[in-house]
Amino acid sequence: MGISPESIAQVKNADIISIISAYVSLRKRGRNFIGLCPFHSEKTPSFTVSQEKKIWHCFGCHESGDLISFIQKVDNVIFTDAIRIIAEKSGIDIIEDQTKYVSKDNILIKNLQTILEKAKSTYQENLLVSQISINYLKKIRNINDDSIKAFELGFSPQNINLLAELKKTNSQHDDLIKSGLFYESHQGQLKDRFSGRLIFPILDYRGRTVGFGGRVIDDSNAPKYVNSEENILFNKRQLLYGLNIAKNSIKKQNKAFLMEGYLDVIVAHQFGFTNSIAVLGTALTANHLQLLKRFTDNIYLAFDSDDAGKKALERSYDILRKNKFNAYVISLSEKDPADFLIKYGADKFNHLIENAQPIFWFYYQLLKERTQLDSIENKSNLIDQVLKILKDENNQIIVEHYIHKISTDLNISPELILAKFSKTLYNNSVKFEKPSLDKKNKLEKAEEFIIYNMLMDLKVRQDVINKLNEESIFVEFNSVFKLLKNTNKTGTDLLDDIKDKELKNNLGRIIINNNNSITENDILNEINNNINAIRMEKDKQKIESIKLKLKTIEEKGNDDEIILLLKQIQTLKKRIGG
Repeated sequence: MGISPESIAQVKNADIISIISAYVSLRKRGRNFIGLCPFHSEKTPSFTVSQEKKIWHCFGCHESGDLISFIQKVDNVIFTDAIRIIAEKSGIDIIEDQTKYVSKDNILIKNLQTILEKAKSTYQENLLVSQISINYLKKIRNINDDSIKAFELGFSPQNINLLAELKKTNSQHDDLIKSGLFYESHQGQLKDRFSGRLIFPILDYRGRTVGFGGRVIDDSNAPKYVNSEENILFNKRQLLYGLNIAKNSIKKQNKAFLMEGYLDVIVAHQFGFTNSIAVLGTALTANHLQLLKRFTDNIYLAFDSDDAGKKALERSYDILRKNKFNAYVISLSEKDPADFLIKYGADKFNHLIENAQPIFWFYYQLLKERTQLDSIENKSNLIDQVLKILKDENNQIIVEHYIHKISTDLNISPELILAKFSKTLYNNSVKFEKPSLDKKNKLEKAEEFIIYNMLMDLKVRQDVINKLNEESIFVEFNSVFKLLKNTNKTGTDLLDDIKDKELKNNLGRIIINNNNSITENDILNEINNNINAIRMEKDKQKIESIKLKLKTIEEKGNDDEIILLLKQIQTLKKRIGG
């Protein structure tokens, strides 16, 4: 079942600024709004949204699109789901179209969701009758009934025949394989990936079940944790465990507690820290942070206190800094947050939060631990390492604060460290990322002016087509000209029909970049001037090309051809008034 054209049209006219503002912090600049791009890491805002034209474009990664394509990309959803998300946010009632074609990807996603929901309910039912699992959760891990229910925990017993259960729902064999719930044995049989494990359903931030994590609860030699196999729904580099439950609390408190394990998150919620989330057995990624940035810029890292946890914190430092998070490290005396909370309670954990170190200072302490500070040379090397990090900090107050702290800690004059810092900046070859400027020559600007007005106005488009007929005068946009001749669509509606990603993004940039404050007659006059300028330049280029050809022919002494080429040059010069 698809969505009616009327509903799609309504959604396309939704307020693009209010919807995108829920994902990106936008501020007005001129006629447009700008912010940091959610699709790549950047320090200078290059993501631009036009409320008037209902289009967005990033001058950093060069992506473009309308509101629907933005939601598809930022939420990693299919077209129809993006429509429904916008409709829900905008109070638009969706009208279904029984006859509308539904893509194979749409069908696969819906089928996988059905399979995963059935598997989840099966696992939950099995947990209720598994005394060993209930004992493990309640007596060993101190998980209560409310948490079991809130996080929809389950169990997959050794004797489960999940494949047979799912086939009863008329699920197709190929979809069952793609669900990530099974693996193939040496004999070619499909086996339950989570057999004998406690089940942690993994939901995306919108609350859709997309996969599972499974933990052994016996003394077997099997890996402690396994996740669903990755598929069109499940990508652990883009998912944060518990975010569907924690997102409102994160937004309200304007901070998130990031942990490493499912049980850490569940116990933290149980003790009132309902803004706790976890990565899924992978390093923190830019995708995680771009998702989290919709809710807060403040993150507290409560990783395990062992060497692996420290290494994970160290790996996280650079990506947190690049994505402009205010990050703090909670130092734990116990191995993990769950152990600490169960042993010492919420008040002691709150004390750790209040005394959390800024991640820069934690990173400095790690570097210091690895350095023998028995010589001034080693201290100097340590300072060099630290200053390489500080040089990317834009806030001078923060820089000077840490320089004075390091000065006191190492008993070295702050003036000497500041002098070394100034030298580091002077020698710094790293360039800050800035939006690429549109440095177009006059002819490129002339082409873009013509194309922009043809894109946006059917009357102008027809006028240009009549003037140019079949003549090809464009350098960059011959293919666009041919496209425009065969469609009555304008603006972002036209962009939807373009399959070539580079061309689509280029036209998106042109739409964002151009605005007309002149009358229709002036536009037509300006287009005529631009067409003449392009023709003139092409004639000049032809003259130069003929001159090069003449040099070659003169050496051969072919007088007839020389005369012919000279006449061509005279004709072209007359045409351009030379």
